[in-house]
Amino acid sequence: MQEAVKIEEMGIEDLIERYHIGEAENPYGVSYGEGMVVSHNYIPINIKEKPEVFNHPIRTKFSILFLCTKGNITVRCNSNECRIQTNTLFVCKPGSVVQFIDGSLDQASVICSIDKPDGHISLSLQKLLPHYAELEALTLLKLSAHESKKVNNMIGYLCDAIKADHDLLFYHEAVKSQVSALMFHFLNIFCSGLNLKKSTQHTAHYRQQDYVRQFMSLLSLHFREQRRVTFYSEQMHITPKYLGTIVTQQTGRTVSDWIDHFVVSEAKVLLGSSSLTIQEITYKLNFPNQSFFCKYFKAHTGMTPSGFRAHHQ
Repeated sequence: MQEAVKIEEMGIEDLIERYHIGEAENPYGVSYGEGMVVSHNYIPINIKEKPEVFNHPIRTKFSILFLCTKGNITVRCNSNECRIQTNTLFVCKPGSVVQFIDGSLDQASVICSIDKPDGHISLSLQKLLPHYAELEALTLLKLSAHESKKVNNMIGYLCDAIKADHDLLFYHEAVKSQVSALMFHFLNIFCSGLNLKKSTQHTAHYRQQDYVRQFMSLLSLHFREQRRVTFYSEQMHITPKYLGTIVTQQTGRTVSDWIDHFVVSEAKVLLGSSSLTIQEITYKLNFPNQSFFCKYFKAHTGMTPSGFRAHHQ
C-alpha cells in the first residue's frame, strides 16, 4: 500500500524557524517582523542533497517572489512543472502548493510575505483588474540580464533597509518604500509583457473594482465549500446579477468561470501532489458524491480524475 503523501502547510513563522532566518547559520536571510522574509544572493543549494526540505509538497501561506540569478531548478507549482532558469522570476501566490523537483542554484534572491490588506506587499491594483486573469495565472517571468540585475539590486536595497537600526525615526517608512518601489517595478515588467499603457479606462469605476477585489478575496477563502453565486453576492450585500455584471466587465470572465477555475485548480493540486483518494477529494471539495465530482472534473479538463492523476504523478 502506497504511503500517504501529505501536503504540509507553511507560514512565515515556520519559514523563519526552519531556515534560521536572521541567525548566524543563515546570514543571507532577514525578517521584517513576522510578516516578511527576504534573502539576497543566498548560498548555493543542491536540491538533491536536501530531500527532507524540498522533495515534498508544501502549501504556502504567503506570497513568494523568487529570482534565480544563476543556475536552474524544476519546481512543481500546483499542477504545473516550471523550469526556473537564470534571470527568471518565479511568482507564487498564497495557498499554492510548491514542490522542488530537481536542479541546483548558484545564486538566488527571494521575498516571502503574508498576504493581507495591511500586509507589506499589499498594493492598490485597480488598474490591473481588467487583466486579473493574466496576473492570477502568472508563475514565471523571463527577464533580460539588465532587468534581472536591477530587480536583484532592489531586493538588496530592501535587505539593507531591514537590517538598518530599528530605532531610526523613519525605519518602517524606509522599509515600506523599498517594498513599494520593488513591487511596482515588478508590476511594470508584467504590464510591459502585456503591452499595457496608462489609460483612463483602467482607473474608472472604483466602486465596482472594490467589489471585484472583495469577491476574489471571498472566493479564495470559500471556494472549497461554496460554488453558489448567490453565496458570494449575499456576503457582499448585492444581487447575483450585479455581481455577475461587474466581475465580467472588470475581468472578462464570469463569476461561475472564476469559481470553477479555483475548484478545478485545487482538484488538480490534490490529485497531483497528494495520495488522497478520489473519494476523499470529493468530500474535501464538497461534492455530493464521487460520480458528480468526476463528471464535473472531466467537463472542465477533458480528463477523468484518475486519468489526470496517472499522467501527473
